[in-house]
Order: sequence, then structure tokens, then C-alpha cells
Amino acid sequence: MKIRLAHVSITAKDMTRLREFYEKALGFVVSRPERGFSGDWLGKGTGVPGAGIKRVHLRLPDAGEGGAHLELIEYSGTTRETSPPAADRAGLRHVAFETESAEELAGLRDRIIRNGGGDLGEISEKEIDGLGTVTFVYMTDPEGNIIELLNWRTSP
Repeated sequence: MKIRLAHVSITAKDMTRLREFYEKALGFVVSRPERGFSGDWLGKGTGVPGAGIKRVHLRLPDAGEGGAHLELIEYSGTTRETSPPAADRAGLRHVAFETESAEELAGLRDRIIRNGGGDLGEISEKEIDGLGTVTFVYMTDPEGNIIELLNWRTSP
């Protein structure tokens, strides 16, 4: 059996605003244009009776056409609110983006803030025996989804 990661999906309160954030702050590009879907088949597959959605797929330019996508979905009137994000809450927790340097990580953090994202933590660095030095920070997108920025450097 051969499988691959196809996409990670975020259910948005405002898909257009979230798409603009990921484009401006992280450089994503549209890989599959916005489309709407509804019908019994969608409710059956999602377990949301009467579901209607609009969705768009984004990808990082360097990922190429075959790379994993970020799918943003907005349900028609059925999106449920959940508690605020917390790094130690059970379940799918974050989407991580790796930079080529700690300096790029700091710059990307600033772009995220300028485009409506927020801080959860502070930039932190740790040398880990046998792996190198990791620099990372947890942040949020404008809707509270957790984003991790990280950079690994090998030890000399």
C-alpha cells in the first residue's frame, strides 16, 4: 500500500480572511480555486446533516503541484465554536512550518503578527544531543488555529 499526505484542513469562520492571511503571512498560493459543495452525499460523508461548504486549497510555492495542500473550508451556518486554543489540549494541535534559518523564523513571526496572527509563546532555542539546535515558537492565525514555526541547525 502506498499513501501520501494529501491535505490538512481548517474549518474557518471566515474563509476569505483566513486565505488572505495564509497568502500574505506565509506565502501560500491557491492551488485549487474556491468551490461550493452541498447535498446528501456531503452530509453523509462528513456526518453533518444538510452540510453546505465552500472550500479552497492552498499550497506553498516550493511544494509543487504534488505536495500537500492546506484546505480551508467554511460551512454554511453550521460551524460550532470551541474553547480557545491551548498547546496542551488533546487532539490535532498545530501545523508546523520550517524555515531555513533562525533569522528567517524571527522575520516570519513578525509577518504573522503584522497580518493578524498572534503569539502563544516566545521564540525559544534548545540544543538537543544528537539532533542539533532547534529554534521554535507557537503562534496563532487570525482564527486561533495554532501554527508552529521551527528551524533545525545541526551541531558542528
